[in-house]
Amino acid sequence: MSYALKIAPGVNEESYASSGEQSVRPKPDGRISAESALEEGLAAAALAVGDFKSLLRHCSHLVQKESGHYPAWFNLGFARHQVGEAEEAEFAYRQAQRLRPEAPEPYLNMGLLKHSQSDWTGAREAYEHVLHLDANHKTALWNLGLVLEEEAAHPQAETVFTRLVELEPDHGQAWFRIGSSAMAARILKPAWTPLRIACGCVRIGLRHPTIVRWPVSR
Repeated sequence: MSYALKIAPGVNEESYASSGEQSVRPKPDGRISAESALEEGLAAAALAVGDFKSLLRHCSHLVQKESGHYPAWFNLGFARHQVGEAEEAEFAYRQAQRLRPEAPEPYLNMGLLKHSQSDWTGAREAYEHVLHLDANHKTALWNLGLVLEEEAAHPQAETVFTRLVELEPDHGQAWFRIGSSAMAARILKPAWTPLRIACGCVRIGLRHPTIVRWPVSR
């Protein structure tokens, strides 16, 4: 029997073991120690009920024993962010990025971490990296558009939100942002149609404006 930590939405569940040399190699049979498997179970239970302090503790124990355990590093970052340990959360996410550079999720959550700190440059770079890995990642497009608005890069924000509505035509809030970005750039006539579409989407209940909350999965 192999064990896997239940992790945040959007991430594959796998168990890794340390190779002892800062690189990642799954054990040949996919197994980890019984003690680590117990920590995985406890971490999964903590995550399920939103007990982030316990999640932090169990994931910390896991990465000490299994330093190449990608889900444990990812969830350690998640837990540390939730309890307000931003610097430690960034370190954990960077370890997850190192272990699985092709996965967009650690970069997305790094962006959310930087976003919460109003570090617009750091957030933008993280979201852009997600889009480098997955050009159609709708959460990264949405969050990148918001960052570009904060940077007053309204034409670029309009481009990003336009890409988002191409992928999700009933995204009323994205249509609204296209219009508001055009208005912010003082291009009032092009703003009118997106704003009308946004009002229509909200009126018929396709998508009501909502706040994007951390963490966000695809």
